[in-house]
Amino acid sequence: MVQTEAIATFKKPPLSLNEDERINDLKLLNILDTSSEERFDRITELMADVLDVPIALVSLVDSHRQWFKSTCGLQASETSRDISFCGHAILESEILVIEDAYKDNRFANNPLVVGEPYIRFYAGVVLRGPMGHPVGTCCIIDRKPRVLTGRQRNHLLIFSDLVESELLHNYNVFQLKEQTISNAFYDPVTGLSNQRLLIDRFQQTIINNDSFSNIVICIINICRFSHLINAWGRKIGDQVLQDVAVRLKSELKKEYTVAYLEGDKFAVLGFTRRAKEANNTTNIKYVLPSKLCSIFQKSFCVNGIDLYLKVRVGVSEYPGDGKDALTLLENARMCSKSSNKDSALCVVYFSDESSQLISRQFILEQHLQKGIENNNFYLVYQPIVCINSGEIIGFETLLRFCDSVLGDVSPSEFIPVAEQTGLISLIGEWVLKTVCKHICQWKKVSSTFCKPITVNLSGVQLVDKGLVTVLLGILEEYDVGCDAVQFEVTESCILKDFDAALMNMNLLSNLGFKFLIDDFGTGYSSLSYLQRMPIYKVKLDRSFIINIDKENADCMLVHNIINLSHDIGLAVVAEGVENNEQLSILKDLGCDQVQCFLISKPLPYHIVSKRVKDSDFCYKTQCL
Repeated sequence: MVQTEAIATFKKPPLSLNEDERINDLKLLNILDTSSEERFDRITELMADVLDVPIALVSLVDSHRQWFKSTCGLQASETSRDISFCGHAILESEILVIEDAYKDNRFANNPLVVGEPYIRFYAGVVLRGPMGHPVGTCCIIDRKPRVLTGRQRNHLLIFSDLVESELLHNYNVFQLKEQTISNAFYDPVTGLSNQRLLIDRFQQTIINNDSFSNIVICIINICRFSHLINAWGRKIGDQVLQDVAVRLKSELKKEYTVAYLEGDKFAVLGFTRRAKEANNTTNIKYVLPSKLCSIFQKSFCVNGIDLYLKVRVGVSEYPGDGKDALTLLENARMCSKSSNKDSALCVVYFSDESSQLISRQFILEQHLQKGIENNNFYLVYQPIVCINSGEIIGFETLLRFCDSVLGDVSPSEFIPVAEQTGLISLIGEWVLKTVCKHICQWKKVSSTFCKPITVNLSGVQLVDKGLVTVLLGILEEYDVGCDAVQFEVTESCILKDFDAALMNMNLLSNLGFKFLIDDFGTGYSSLSYLQRMPIYKVKLDRSFIINIDKENADCMLVHNIINLSHDIGLAVVAEGVENNEQLSILKDLGCDQVQCFLISKPLPYHIVSKRVKDSDFCYKTQCL
């Protein structure tokens, strides 16, 4: 009854002005409700002995309680904050001393004064957390009134420094542990899980396999991300990765694990819960990849610019495509960077066929690496013929690859692999050197030889800042003029980086080189682009020619393209002519030149050399 009345009359400790920050500082210590520790207990025992008091405490003041990390002479582990002396002490700048609680209106009727432990004397030094806020006290208590001498005050301050050092040490160790875990399992740029944590989550999912079905791993490959880095820099690249991470986390269910692997690759682990399977007619193997593709259909705003990212998603499923995370990751990763012929394809599923294709591409990459030093590449030259006179007006250089193990490999197979792996630049330089070497030799055979040789430039070469320097160096080495070499480019490779491509084309054009567009009509075919580019000739793709002798609409289309090209000053060469009727129609439509198997297959170097020697540059066949 006495204590009930006391509760009604004593003064509760007020909250500090920055109470939220103070509580956060206390939480940072990560020490509340932990077990007793000898390092703290030794300090409180020493405090009680040195200062000759029955009770010594390390007290931490929480929102609604004071909790004792260490006690000497007291059995309780915590009390209400409302009746705590320490709740008042933390409001002091350094120390609170109550020499006689009966004589202090704040505490005279406090339950801890009128009842157990019958506090009469209290002295508490403020303990501060990592951010400098008061979080508790190092205090001593006596059951009789007393005066704290100067010597005792200094001792108590020393003890509080020891306790605070231990608390901060505890915090630093915890932070180091958290940082170590973060570095081990999270990516510092995106804040997402890394591959290690993804694998751990996968393994946990497998342990609970009875609860899940359709477990899949998707790898998201951001196409041409390296081009973005080259154009805008690493800082902008990191911003893009962060924006992608935020969008993936916000638009996918929380049960998915979204991870960042490296470079341009993210990963998502997903599954279907068996409990929902009866009501779920969709399969996450197809739903999740589709969702990922849709996420990237919206632009990302980077430095005020709307940026659209094209992605390819590789998908592998447990257990059919692999029984462990590393195998599934690797299979999905290979699919995400597969040089599939369908460049518009967003999702590639792992299969035995895709595995064989990817393995073939990897093996081919290794053989391409050695192709130049082992002389596995060679060139053939297909004549480009004037449709009216039958005269050869030039040759197109065609690259061939014959490996001692793989045999003859089609350009349609090895060129995409070379472009994807970056080998195309090295191979392209070899082509330029070999062409110039051949031109030099043909001029020795015939001083009047002046047929231009057309060389294909890849998109990688076309935007290379060093292209002009490399090319001029090669021409100077073999004493070949700019009029001897022409360049063939596709619309698609120009438009990948139009400004960079146009700059190189203009530089080379000003030096005397000529350009023609290959596969005209299969790309964007924008007149605004055509008029800005320094080109003098276009090649009609065989897809326009194949039915001109059967379909009047196709014939009219070719007629219009030829007339339009002539109107803007461009010559036209047709590819893929298969019979004399098609050749005759093209001649009537005003097509300027043809390049096709009907006239001549690509010729090896020694055959061209013989024609140069004999000045045999005209086809007098019935087809012309």
